[in-house]
Amino acid sequence: MTHVRIETDIEYATADGVSLALDLYLPAVDGPAPVVLCLHGGGHLGGAA
Repeated sequence: MTHVRIETDIEYATADGVSLALDLYLPAVDGPAPVVLCLHGGGHLGGAA
């Protein structure tokens, strides 16, 4: 990808003492940009982002 700023492991909540984090892929330019939101609908039983 070009012209992208990536910010990883941003904590947005804590559940039962476990940190919940997300990764952001942001346009490196100012101004309006399209948005894509990806949500995982299953249970994360192991692993990491």
